[in-house]
Amino acid sequence: HRIAPATQKKILDAAEALGYSRKPANTQKRIKIAVYFMYSELEMLMPNEITGISNVISSEVLPIDLIIRPYELNQLSNQSELWHNNECQAAIIVAAAKSDLDYLQTHEPVVPIVLFNRTLDKYSSVTIDHKEAGILAAKHAISVGGTDISLVLNPVALYGLNLRAAAIIDTLKDNGVNIENNLFYSNNKINDGYELGWDMIRKNKLQKVIICVSDMVAMGIISALNEAGISVGSDVHVLATSSSVPSLFARCTPPLTVVDLKIEDIAERSTKLAIALIQKTVTEPQKIILQPQIIYRQSSPMSPLKL
Repeated sequence: HRIAPATQKKILDAAEALGYSRKPANTQKRIKIAVYFMYSELEMLMPNEITGISNVISSEVLPIDLIIRPYELNQLSNQSELWHNNECQAAIIVAAAKSDLDYLQTHEPVVPIVLFNRTLDKYSSVTIDHKEAGILAAKHAISVGGTDISLVLNPVALYGLNLRAAAIIDTLKDNGVNIENNLFYSNNKINDGYELGWDMIRKNKLQKVIICVSDMVAMGIISALNEAGISVGSDVHVLATSSSVPSLFARCTPPLTVVDLKIEDIAERSTKLAIALIQKTVTEPQKIILQPQIIYRQSSPMSPLKL
């Protein structure tokens, strides 16, 4: 389908002249990969994920069918096709919860699995270094705000976010910052962040630096601060660990400082690993860990001490 019709005709005419006959396409060569996506709270991760997967599929010679299967938090065990059927040749499981990982530990799926942003013994995985992401966020917050720091968490037990939050809290504590009275909670929605931002303003609970484990929450908080006439990046610094579309935060007002979790890269590598498992060029579980990167922007510029 990628060859021009005129060129196809020349090839077929030449083959016929040489006595070759066409054989029906071998449908068994099609690759089928299922992507299990936890849709609640992580909707904005999906565009980066699909872009990364598409980058790989578009470069492959063999046709690849992608099957999207949404699942609910802690309900991966209900996806019966993983345990009993063989509708795909490999599966990528995105952002599994702790209980989902526990189930995978004791129940072996019928197809090869690649864990996306998670790790588990006996399974292949591609993940960001969650601890390093938290450390990067905390160290930058200390460099620009000293001990005057607050942290916005998610009330739901989201495994990856919790790992990053724990690393932030531990790093702050190790550097003499007591965050206990400056913890706030918000769902991963821009409107929830906006409401939290106004609540902080009304109750006079703004610290010099606000770290958000969700980039969309940070964007909502920035919107509230802007409306209140508070200078973001000067009066108050805002930064976040980020899994959403990078250009969105590069173009918000002001542009948001983020610890980039490299979701598109993780998606690309997860897809390539799934293909390798299907084709058996990889036979043992592979664990790939990517390093996060802090991107300094106007919402929390680099400290002069780092220059």
